[in-house]
Amino acid sequence: QKEETKEEARKEEPKEDAIKGTAEGEAKKEKPEEGAKMEELKEDDIKGTAEVRSCLERELGQDQEALADFNRALELSPNDVTAFRGRGDLKLYMGQYGGGLADWSGALELNPDDFGASRGRGEAGLFLGQQQMAVAGFNRVLELRPNHVATLRRRGEANRWLGQHLEALADFNRAL
Repeated sequence: QKEETKEEARKEEPKEDAIKGTAEGEAKKEKPEEGAKMEELKEDDIKGTAEVRSCLERELGQDQEALADFNRALELSPNDVTAFRGRGDLKLYMGQYGGGLADWSGALELNPDDFGASRGRGEAGLFLGQQQMAVAGFNRVLELRPNHVATLRRRGEANRWLGQHLEALADFNRAL
């Protein structure tokens, strides 16, 4: 009876259909079989899938593919704050600080209260050596979340680089 149970379990195992691992452990995208009927997807479905896939690709180190997916999501929905923020984060990770700044600015034009985009602007300021812009971005984050410890620390660092040692110390003390 145990043999039957194992056999039944094998039949119910999920099969890989959209992404298959190669011998090198990389993933490759496969097209559906020719003639297979695909459910008609709405733009939101495609955009959402592109955003999620881009996050996975980023985790796999496939930055260019992730960037292409964020671009696709923004083509389908040019006012998508989440896609702007995600692409900004990816560009920061890729060392494209100015591009990240542009995307976070785009997100903030659409939603001035976006926490992630405000924090991204602060981070971009630090990486670009524009400490005053960094402080302004972090100030906005702290308006939205007054006790966000990581932001207090980063604003403290920016203030320190600006020579504003008392302000930096106040941020560090508040964070601790």
